[in-house]
Amino acid sequence: MASDLLGRYYTDPGISQLLVSGLQMSYAASILDIGVGDGSLAKAAMQRYQSAHLISADIESPKRSIAACHPGRVTFHLVDGLSPNLEKKLKCFIGQLDVAVCNPPYKKIVMQPHHRTLLSSVGFTELSRKDRLTSDILFLAQNLRLLKTDGEIGIILPDTLLSGSVFMNFRKDILSSTTVMGVIQLPERIFSKITEASTHILLLKKRRTAIPYLVPIELADTNGKISNTLMVNSYELLHRMDYRYHKNTIANESYTEKLNQLNCIIFRGTYSKKELNRSLGAGNFFHLSDFRTRADSLNNLHFRNKPTVKRFAQAGDILLARVGKRVFGKVAFVATGKVEISDCVIAIRVPVKYRMALFHFLKSSIAQDYIQAHASGVCSRYITHSELLAMPVTLPQVLGKKNF
Repeated sequence: MASDLLGRYYTDPGISQLLVSGLQMSYAASILDIGVGDGSLAKAAMQRYQSAHLISADIESPKRSIAACHPGRVTFHLVDGLSPNLEKKLKCFIGQLDVAVCNPPYKKIVMQPHHRTLLSSVGFTELSRKDRLTSDILFLAQNLRLLKTDGEIGIILPDTLLSGSVFMNFRKDILSSTTVMGVIQLPERIFSKITEASTHILLLKKRRTAIPYLVPIELADTNGKISNTLMVNSYELLHRMDYRYHKNTIANESYTEKLNQLNCIIFRGTYSKKELNRSLGAGNFFHLSDFRTRADSLNNLHFRNKPTVKRFAQAGDILLARVGKRVFGKVAFVATGKVEISDCVIAIRVPVKYRMALFHFLKSSIAQDYIQAHASGVCSRYITHSELLAMPVTLPQVLGKKNF
């Protein structure tokens, strides 16, 4: 499951079985696996579709021989999966293959004319206008191009594509050109003990469904078994497709007040830790590590600094770690003084009547679950201002009670 120099992560057999089991097609004569790697996905697909022929490709020869296990049923091609006119090199036809399985490599790609043509050919009109994309998107488009109408694909994609706000155009193109058969959120670190990248299985049918439909959004455990399932309306997938987000959204449907209704101001620091170290010196500003080292037992902070910039935290502000592996989502309260904050820290400034109630709410499991569920990013998780402002809050003051 470790990565290699080509940006690939090999698939655990349990995850391969899970992906293939999500395909709805009961019979397939042909299977496509571009970027076959160690062959785990291909083997799982061939076990399910026992009369199918596998067309596989990779930029280097596979480490294990799939053909030896399935004589006469495998064709392998030593070719880059993003090559123009790939169908000629695979000796197949566009729009003719039944199912595809794929765990694509993750690399940044500078868009070329043939990339734009590829994206446009499968209806990814929004993405075709981009100057840069990642290879996983292009691999998805390449697979869809070779699949027949009503053909199906199961593909493993990073969390950013399914949850990040900057990739809403990706989800828009998916929903406007295919039918989402399901999304399965995989456990973190499932592909490497080194990376914390969160990934998902996306199951698609190459046919658009124009009217809204229900989609199973599921959570898998480390054994490759489904532990929870939500049924989500397809039109809600444009914003995000991940299980963690929709579980939290459903759990908070009864909340009516949002953070942005509390007349609050939210901002983050202007400069990075490195820049502040250079200009102010260590200890003269507030950064992620300070959530652990400078707050007292009540998470209160006390400062005597004299900030030199316009955006600084002051007494009464709530500080939130917007990124960070160990402190992400941590909160602290500025009890006295003023201090400059780094660009990794968010300051939340609300009217006095809400301050302590909001501070305690942000430390609660409800708020922390929301923050974790609405985080974006692959290796480094982060929360955006818009997601934070949309947080449902349950404060006694908001609910009309006198005491917290």
